[in-house]
Amino acid sequence: MDIGGRAVVVIITLAVLVGGVASASGGEYGLKEIRAVYLYEPGCPFCARFEKETLAEERVREGLGRLERINVNAFTDDPVMFGGKMTPQRRIASMYGVNFFPTMLFLNPEGKEIARIRGFFETPDFLEMLGYVTGGNYTRESFETYLDRLAREPGGVDDKTAQNPGR
Repeated sequence: MDIGGRAVVVIITLAVLVGGVASASGGEYGLKEIRAVYLYEPGCPFCARFEKETLAEERVREGLGRLERINVNAFTDDPVMFGGKMTPQRRIASMYGVNFFPTMLFLNPEGKEIARIRGFFETPDFLEMLGYVTGGNYTRESFETYLDRLAREPGGVDDKTAQNPGR
């Protein structure tokens, strides 16, 4: 990829944390209880591209609209409502060890990380993770197992997540 005349190599890391994410009653969380926390750096070209191409896509907006969504500028102390209290945005990034942008965190109501996306993700890849989270699949299987299962089903991964990002 060439940005501003410089070759840029993008390494995308996807970390999924599974375990201990069921509610106290043993069931899955309601979707509005799951927080999608988008952390960005002002002036970051990959953040701008992620916002313009992926987050603006209708299927992504629809899927994220089913969750509580918080945008966090990791370089300001301006507070946002987070976990029921006003928290400086820089502190949220620090709490979760975010130092690479863009990053999208999916958190349970207690603030425990369900999944993390680091770097720019194309829409189909983002929809796969969104389907994993919104479908409650994180309570039953790893992200890798989820993708393997979908790949074996008729239509494959891309068709399933494109048609229903909340599966």
